[in-house]
Amino acid sequence: MDRITPATTPLAALGISYLLDWTTPDQDAVVFIAAWLLAGLSVTAAVAAGRRSVRRAALWAASFLAIAVILFGASLATKSYLAATRTYGIVLDGEVNVVSGAGEGNPALFTVHEGLKVRIRSRSEGWVQVSLENGLTGWVPAAALEEV
Repeated sequence: MDRITPATTPLAALGISYLLDWTTPDQDAVVFIAAWLLAGLSVTAAVAAGRRSVRRAALWAASFLAIAVILFGASLATKSYLAATRTYGIVLDGEVNVVSGAGEGNPALFTVHEGLKVRIRSRSEGWVQVSLENGLTGWVPAAALEEV
């Protein structure tokens, strides 16, 4: 199997991909909903509170919970977007030449082997444009891949 060293992405360079990997989308959703509900209860308590100290504490709690709502909501939205817009495939053939264009007459750029996971970028008449984690991109016959 091929060992591909991932390229540095802007998200990785900023440490954002590291933060996104801390939680799953399901965990993000649970925290987002819980923080949303608790922030609403805190605002309600602030409005209903008769004493100024209780009102102030409830508003502080609502403020901190609003930060959690924003952070976990952004994480959930990012993960949902990436899941909806990225398609992956697994190389089925023992060895496949990745070529520069959709067609047999194009020069080979590099070779991939069975079991390698690739990102599917586009399709054209029996050919699939793929990219590797290190940023290399090219075309392979559609029959050489299985979408996952």
